[in-house]
Amino acid sequence: MPALRILLIDDDPLMARIVHALLRRDGFQPEVVRAEDTEQAAEHLHRGGFDCILLDYLLPGVNGREFLQVLRQVDRHTPVVALTGAGSEEVAVAMMKAGASDYIPKAGLTHDRLSQAIADAVARARQRGRDARNLDVRDR
Repeated sequence: MPALRILLIDDDPLMARIVHALLRRDGFQPEVVRAEDTEQAAEHLHRGGFDCILLDYLLPGVNGREFLQVLRQVDRHTPVVALTGAGSEEVAVAMMKAGASDYIPKAGLTHDRLSQAIADAVARARQRGRDARNLDVRDR
């Protein structure tokens, strides 16, 4: 997988270290920028340039679905992979309906699952971008 720039929105420092370690296995060296809360996330998102966002479902003062709905009003294109330790099938469905590309329970978080979810989400987003550009060219 090519080098990617990933925004990790998670208030748990231990989970952030775990995600960093999982992502750096097998030679994958993404740039991971961490935000501990929605304010820090908004600052990073304003600067832009992320290939993927990893979003924890439980954030201080807001749940991931609520934040994702706000995020999608500002950035409709960057793929989001939701992570949660307190999830259920209902949470997964709600996150996907809100615009997440994928959903991973933290209990099932492995290097393979995480890197595959990111790779798939980024590939789908890039394909949508190519498809949109092709439509623009044909409409001219």
